[in-house]
Amino acid sequence: MYIGVEDPNPKIATLGKQYLEDHGIEVEFFPAHLQDQIWKDNAKFFKEKELEALQAKKETAKPKKSILQIPAPGASIISFSDEAIQKFLIQSNATFIYPSQEFDQWAEEFGFIEEDENTKEIKPTGLGIMLFGHQPEITFHQSVFKVEINFGSGKPEIKDFSGPLVLQLPAVIDFVKDKGLKLTMDKSSGKREEMADFPLEVLLEAVANAVIHRDYTIEGATNYLYLDPDKIVVRSPGGPVYPLTLDDLKSLSAPSVSRNPKIMYIFNQMKLAEQRGIGMRNMKELPGKGFPLPDFRMNAGLLEVTFGRTKSYIAEKAGLEDLTEEEKETFLFIQKKGKITKVEFAEEFGLGDKTAQRRLADLVAKGLVHMEGKGKATVYVAIYGY
Repeated sequence: MYIGVEDPNPKIATLGKQYLEDHGIEVEFFPAHLQDQIWKDNAKFFKEKELEALQAKKETAKPKKSILQIPAPGASIISFSDEAIQKFLIQSNATFIYPSQEFDQWAEEFGFIEEDENTKEIKPTGLGIMLFGHQPEITFHQSVFKVEINFGSGKPEIKDFSGPLVLQLPAVIDFVKDKGLKLTMDKSSGKREEMADFPLEVLLEAVANAVIHRDYTIEGATNYLYLDPDKIVVRSPGGPVYPLTLDDLKSLSAPSVSRNPKIMYIFNQMKLAEQRGIGMRNMKELPGKGFPLPDFRMNAGLLEVTFGRTKSYIAEKAGLEDLTEEEKETFLFIQKKGKITKVEFAEEFGLGDKTAQRRLADLVAKGLVHMEGKGKATVYVAIYGY
C-alpha cells in the first residue's frame, strides 16, 4: 500500500502506517516530488494542523496546577466566610475593606480567586477556600486539624478543628492552652503573669508550621497534635520542603523555605507565625529552659516533631534511666543552664568543693558532660545525644 504523507498532528502521526504494518501489509510512501505536491495542494489544511499540534505541545508543557491553584469544586464567591476575611483584614491592618473592588483585585493577584476556564465565572481557588472558606473541610478533608490530649486517666480528649485556616489555628492554640498546658501565675516580677509548663511560643510555632508547610496535595492525611504529661507530638503530611533535608531540620539552623508561601504570607500578616528564623531559635533555646531539643523524624510520609516536657521523659531520651537520682539531678541542672562552673554547681546545691567535683566528674566519665577550658575557667557542658 502507498501513502502520501504523514499526518502533521503528532498525536496520530505514523499510527495508521504502524497499524497496517502490524497486520502484515507492506507500506511505502509516494515519491518525494509527489509528496511535495501534496503539501502544496493542502497547504492550508496542513498549516491548521501544525498550529493545533503546536498548541497541544504548549498545553502539554504547562506545569500541572495543584488543588490550591485551580477553582475549588462546587465553590462560588459566596463560599467565602465573612468572619474569616474580616479577621484577616483587622489583624493584618489591611488598607481595603470587604467586599470591595480592591479586595477582589488583591485576591486575584494572590491567587485566591480565578476565572473558571469553562464558565468564565470568578470562583475561589482551593487556596482561597482553605484560608477563607465557610467549610473547606467539605471539599478538602485534609484541611482538618486533629488534636488528642491524653492525661492517662479515663478516655483521651479528641477534637477535630475544621473551618478556614485563619480561624482554625487560633482555635487550636486556645484549646491546647486551656486543656493541654498546666498554667500557673508567676508573681516574681511584681505582676501576675500566666506561665505554662511548656514554652507556649514553641508550641505555637510548631502548630503554625504544620498548617503552613504541610503538603495539601496529600488528601488522605490531616495535621495531628498529641499531648500527654511527658511529651508533645506534632505530625504534618509531607517531608521537608526541597532543598531542605531532615538533617537540616534537626540542626535547627535550616533557612526559611515554605511549601506554601502564600499561606505563610497570610499568617505572617496576621501575626500568627513567627518571623523568619525566630521559631527555630526558640526551639534551640529549649535546653536553657530545662527541656530537650525536639526530635524530628519521618513516620509513614508524615513529618513528626516530638517535644519532651517532663524530667522523666527528658531523662529517658537522654539515656539517663540507669542513673541515680543524684546524677539525674546534676545532669538536668547542667542541661537547663547550658553550661556551668564547679562553683555555680556547688552553690546551687549547697555542696562542698570535693563533692561537687566528684558529681561532675562522674557525668564526664559517663560521657554525658564534657569539660571546656582549664583551671578556674573550666565549664561543664551537657552533651545532647537525642
